[in-house]
Amino acid sequence: MKSSIFNDYGYIFIVYNQLNPNLAYHSCINNLNIGILPSEEYILDKETGLHYVSLLEVFSQMGMVTQKKPFPYPLSQCMKANSIITAFEAWQNYGYLCNSQNSLSDTIKVRLERGKEIKEKEYSEALIFCRHVRKIFSNWFQNVDALVIPTTPEPSWPIAEKDEHQPPNDFTRFVNFADLCAVSIPTGLNSQGLPFSLQIVCNRKKEKNALALAELIECRIGFSNTELKIRLKT
Repeated sequence: MKSSIFNDYGYIFIVYNQLNPNLAYHSCINNLNIGILPSEEYILDKETGLHYVSLLEVFSQMGMVTQKKPFPYPLSQCMKANSIITAFEAWQNYGYLCNSQNSLSDTIKVRLERGKEIKEKEYSEALIFCRHVRKIFSNWFQNVDALVIPTTPEPSWPIAEKDEHQPPNDFTRFVNFADLCAVSIPTGLNSQGLPFSLQIVCNRKKEKNALALAELIECRIGFSNTELKIRLKT
């Protein structure tokens, strides 16, 4: 019943913070400094890229100041370290399940066994790098209110093709790795009827800012549909 009055993120903000979300950003929108994706470093699906450019144009019309600020480390480097940590810890904690009579599928067993090949030195180095990345990204946000990027660089693919793809999650998993916070909002549909989504990333312990900015953007931009030629609000 509440959803007919408030959009999802605005409602979450109010419930958990007992505050009017309008107070956080609406009154100072012209002063917002928004980090955007360094296009020369990350390749987006064609439609995703065009949609993202359209969003940035709306942000400019709203009075936001956007800047291409290079990430301190390539996200792929962060994800490599994250995979080492995850695989090593999974094997150390659950590797015994591969040798027992249980209902684990062969696919799960193969994934668990990846951690068996990782040395403790590699794991320790990945942990050190993770702590370093968290410090560096925290500093990166000192003069940026939020990083606003596509949630994924490409749309969903048919389930039948799932084994042919690597998960397009570099834009999302690095948020946890760098100890940041983020919220994603739906922004439209592409020509195939697949969803576009935008991710608002803020510094650690800035959840209120992320929710307030998500509420503001969601209210202002509307919802586009490429096939039906419904455009974002301007």
